[in-house]
Order: sequence, then structure tokens, then C-alpha cells
Amino acid sequence: TATAEIGMREVPDGSNDGPRVHVYTDGDKAPWCAYFCSWCIRQGFGRDKAFPPFRTRASVQKIRDWAREGGRLFVAADSKLSPVPLDVPTAEPRAGDLFLMLAVGGDGVDTGRGHVGFVAEVTPAEIATVEGNCGNAVRARRRGRKTITTYARVV
Repeated sequence: TATAEIGMREVPDGSNDGPRVHVYTDGDKAPWCAYFCSWCIRQGFGRDKAFPPFRTRASVQKIRDWAREGGRLFVAADSKLSPVPLDVPTAEPRAGDLFLMLAVGGDGVDTGRGHVGFVAEVTPAEIATVEGNCGNAVRARRRGRKTITTYARVV
């Protein structure tokens, strides 16, 4: 589902809006990476399966909290989180997981803000991704694994 959306853009650029973005966000003109992930997963699993059907603003923090509460949040061995929180297990990411790039506050504490997208492929050094609100569009990218703070297993 996410791959089929590659190339969809905001209209006008920089607005967090546009016909297709409106589908992901239900009209909320907010940063939409988390909305995009939620929308894609609902397309594959339905509103009541495997992922929270956000009725209010979707966010990286809500995805992180949902994953942590369900035992789905993990870090890779090469995560930039140091030290790894005791309650977050270590696992290898795989295609279909969500990656979370969490903004860390001045005291090193996770702020709940950041960016989220799908893992499409994993190599030893990087992950291939599909992510919404990346340069105001849905894009495929490659990111160094050390730039990712945590992952969430969707199913």
C-alpha cells in the first residue's frame, strides 16, 4: 500500500494539505508522516486490526506508545539510543516494520516528536524506506541504520 503511494505530494507544496494528503489525514493540516503510516496499515488490516485507528491527531508519540504498550517497540543492536532503555528489547528490523526517528531533548530523554515511516528492506548499513511527509511527499529513501532510534513491529 505504501509503495503504491510513492510520488503523492502536498498541494500546494509545504501546506500539509492536498487531495491525497487529505485522504491520509482526514483533513487535519498537520505533519502527516504518522497519519500516512496509520492510513496504510488500516488499508491492509482494517480499522480494528493491529494498529490504533487514530480518531484524533496521529503522531510519532502515539505510535511509540502504542508499540510500547503492545510489546511491539524494539531497538536494533546498532541503535543510536545509548544506553538502551531496560524495558525496550533488542531485535533486528525487517521489512514491514515502522522505523521511528525520535527527537531527543537536551537531557537525552525521548520527546515523543520525530518522524516515522515503513522499513522496505534491511541491509547491514542502512534501511530502505517508504515514508510520508518526506520533503512534502511520499518518498522511497535510504537511511543509515544508526539514524533510527526505535522500530515498531506492526503484526
